[in-house]
Amino acid sequence: MSSTSSRRFARPAGAAAIAALGLALAPALAPAPALAGPEEQQANIAFAQRLGDAFASVAERASESVVSIRVAARRGGQRTPFGRTPGGVVQGGGSGVIVRPNGFVLTNNHVIAGAERIQVKLHDGRELPARVVGVDPATDLAVVRIDATGLPAATFAPRDRIRVGEWAVAIGSPFGLDYTVTAGIVSAVGRGV
Repeated sequence: MSSTSSRRFARPAGAAAIAALGLALAPALAPAPALAGPEEQQANIAFAQRLGDAFASVAERASESVVSIRVAARRGGQRTPFGRTPGGVVQGGGSGVIVRPNGFVLTNNHVIAGAERIQVKLHDGRELPARVVGVDPATDLAVVRIDATGLPAATFAPRDRIRVGEWAVAIGSPFGLDYTVTAGIVSAVGRGV
């Protein structure tokens, strides 16, 4: 390991501590190597528990701004080798996030594309009709608005402070499941369409 890498992982606080998660979790989850003493093992376990608590706290705070979106859209029939299939109303859904306290919700364009009716379910259980106020198919983003105020809007990190390799938490409602949480890392920044 180069001296630059060693210094980066040697610092126990801030981004370096999070970057060292794999190093900290390995002793906590696997049999301890002969060189690791009980104090070091306990410190690693405590670090892993604090990191887990941090993820849970972020999920609890952010989940209030996450919404579930249900849509009804009319689809035309399709031509098949056996003739034309009948069209009809299809149901769909996805997730969104409240970005302004006065009812603006960010979602994916593919979630609301062609929708005749959009319902937004808030974390508190309320279901409100929504209308599309903007779409950008190139980035697959859309904004819908519900008639409500005082909503818990998400807080976004300043774009210039987001770095590749940092932890990220995703909260949503895939397949109609309410408020699922997963984590990953930022894989790229600054990519244009």
